[in-house]
Amino acid sequence: MTHHFVSLTVKIPALLRHLREVKAHALSHADEGALIKTAMAESFGTGNWPKPFAVRRRGNDGSYEILAYTSRSSEELASIYSPVPSLADSVPLSAIQSYPLVSPKTGTELRFHITCCPMVRTYSDRSRGIKGRERDIYTIETEKAAAVERETGKKTDPRDRMAVYRDFLVQRMLGADIVMAQPMGFSLAKVHRGKGESVHRFSVPSVTFSGMLRVTDPVSFLQTITTGIGRQRTYGYGMVLLGAAAPREMVA
Repeated sequence: MTHHFVSLTVKIPALLRHLREVKAHALSHADEGALIKTAMAESFGTGNWPKPFAVRRRGNDGSYEILAYTSRSSEELASIYSPVPSLADSVPLSAIQSYPLVSPKTGTELRFHITCCPMVRTYSDRSRGIKGRERDIYTIETEKAAAVERETGKKTDPRDRMAVYRDFLVQRMLGADIVMAQPMGFSLAKVHRGKGESVHRFSVPSVTFSGMLRVTDPVSFLQTITTGIGRQRTYGYGMVLLGAAAPREMVA
């Protein structure tokens, strides 16, 4: 399968007008990632919209430049583009551009940039009524350190948060070794998930790294970047931007 790197525009003001028209008031107050996902999913159809994605640039007029990976070229995206009339201005068809991804050779070094959500899903077993939860890996690590201290009586300091998140990234960057990863920012981002009466609002860890990586297995590496890293990948987290697409001034 050929994958493509695609850029497109999402106009948030036009999307909000559409949501008000269809009386989707709850979504009107959604976070940025949920709004962008809604615009693309309704324009190209569920399961067909480009992902993972990242915001490249935010315009003063509410227009967002989006970068994404997809199995479809810009021509193929155009062929399945079918927004309802009130949504058509939200994702302009004329702004969609793409080019096919070429798998880098073993040993290639590339600059990278990623904003990911370093959470894991805990154990679940429906038969025993155990429901899995998404949890910040740093919180899990600090709880483990506290448990060791209780059992042994020896104080165990948890590792630095950024070191924990860097290990999370290293372990999931399959097909490449991370030569250097510099933390560029961290926040607890407020998100809005669900629809209607099932809407949930909560916070997720959002961490940004920029650095250099070296490709060790081109096939695995291509799978990694087109799938994305971490949780919340369909909401703007986890896209690995490479080379010229990952400038230092990239929006976090």
